[in-house]
Amino acid sequence: MSWFSSKPPDPPFDWRVRAAFLPQLFVAHTQVAGKKRPIALTPRPVAMLQLPTGRVVCGTPGPWDGLDVLLPKPFTRQVPPGTYPVEVSLAAVAADESQVAAARIVFSAEPVASWEAGEGGSGAADPAPDGLAGIATGAWVAYLDAQTVPLLDRYIAECELPEMWHRDVAFVEGERWQYASLQPDEARPENCAIFTRGDYDGVSVSYWGLDAGGAPVMLVTDCNVIPLSTTKAL
Repeated sequence: MSWFSSKPPDPPFDWRVRAAFLPQLFVAHTQVAGKKRPIALTPRPVAMLQLPTGRVVCGTPGPWDGLDVLLPKPFTRQVPPGTYPVEVSLAAVAADESQVAAARIVFSAEPVASWEAGEGGSGAADPAPDGLAGIATGAWVAYLDAQTVPLLDRYIAECELPEMWHRDVAFVEGERWQYASLQPDEARPENCAIFTRGDYDGVSVSYWGLDAGGAPVMLVTDCNVIPLSTTKAL
């Protein structure tokens, strides 16, 4: 008789399975398995994001947690310049609480044929929960074009308290804001899509969904709210 558990080990994590699962979070009325109970997902539009150069940046802008943080360099992969919809998926983690489970930029309506992990300054710097290299982020994350970065940096620097720049968003969106569009210079069209992280700080991994010809269909950022063991909707 053995005192040791005979439970088989968890299967090795496959990031491609996780990446292929994430778009399901943006389907209305979807439910997935949580650690204690099913989690209902609700997609919400955030912004029509201006990408004048097609060089996408994903990271936490401005000071956070007492540190002066610079936005990372863009992803290695570029997209055609244009304006693209950004969405978040809100996970109902409790009766009176939701968290952003994932965010995405949609570039085309083509079906996704393959996935790749984001690489470059916005894609690979720190170890993430899924074992991939991701980007360390704070309580809020922004999608923006590389051309918009200096505009946002100046906006933050000119705030009376730069470390509290995000309070400007709260004044407009409400104290419990979870996503917003911010135009750092009202004289210019460039904007940022900002969302709060589900677990408030940590490492995010972004994935590119590509069509059969290798062109970007979407960029999805995992906020680590849904357990890594969950790979399909209920």
